[in-house]
Amino acid sequence: MGDRFLGNYTTGNDMKQITVDRRPDRGSNCTIFISGEYPEGATKQQVWDAINPTFGGRFTMFGGGYYRFLAYTD
Repeated sequence: MGDRFLGNYTTGNDMKQITVDRRPDRGSNCTIFISGEYPEGATKQQVWDAINPTFGGRFTMFGGGYYRFLAYTD
């Protein structure tokens, strides 16, 4: 199954604070998939800021309170 954890990550100031649930999953030797849930009304940029990818990446799915993000690891 691999290593899995569920974390709540919060970003933004007190007026625009969102919490994003995320679960990492194996990708390749230089990527990792991160999937999870976000509150309705949150923007892609807010979720991106909560994920905070070090080397970038891209959303492969985003909508309806769910996302899947392909994060680059090197």
